[in-house]
Amino acid sequence: MCHHAGGLGTNDLASTRHLSPEHISRAHKERWNAPSEIQDERYRYAGYNFIYDPKTRLFVQCRAIGEETMAVKGQNFNSIHLCIIGNYNRAMSGFTIDNLDDDIRQDIVKFLYDLIYGNARGLVLATQEIALDLDPSRVYAHRFFYQTDCYGTGLADTYFRDLLAQYKPMIEETIDTTTEEIRCEPVRTLTERIGILQMLLRMKWGIAFAVRKLGMKREISLGSVWKDQDDNFNLPEDIYQQHADLRRD
Repeated sequence: MCHHAGGLGTNDLASTRHLSPEHISRAHKERWNAPSEIQDERYRYAGYNFIYDPKTRLFVQCRAIGEETMAVKGQNFNSIHLCIIGNYNRAMSGFTIDNLDDDIRQDIVKFLYDLIYGNARGLVLATQEIALDLDPSRVYAHRFFYQTDCYGTGLADTYFRDLLAQYKPMIEETIDTTTEEIRCEPVRTLTERIGILQMLLRMKWGIAFAVRKLGMKREISLGSVWKDQDDNFNLPEDIYQQHADLRRD
């Protein structure tokens, strides 16, 4: 269940953004003087399970989940209560007294999400036997159960419930770079590759032709008999033409 700090005294339109969780704890100590199981003296007298301070963007736990609260008559044993510091009543201008900007809304919705879906933050339970059975459709304003403006007339009854329904938690992706190889060789087109292959073939046959010709000259110089047919270079016509082209180049 969600609450706000509201106004000051009888002034429902006074800003309370300047308050802190310690202020609320001291006020509740004077009113009820009921310390919680939470041993932090700064917060343990507050009647809510949690208080969120928009100035620091921090949540503090004031009472264990499952412990009796002093928040809503008839709902102090079977509900979890979050108080948001500030006054979210609607001013004459039509805007809320204290603003809920995007970061604040995201903080609150993520907190609710983590609590509802498995208590991801490891918040303190009154006993280990407590099995949380929470549902995002059961996020209520204080005024749903009692005649009050809380959590502010500037916010719709289903304000945080609607935000929670739209919330999509960020999923961290891990990238494995241990087996990834970085290749620096240039990317060549098919035409370039064919041209390179043709050049290599020409070089191969050109070298073979030169070596064979050199061998012929050596044989002649040693007095061997040149035979027109048997010992001639019987190269295919297309390969021979390639060498002819190469010589012209």
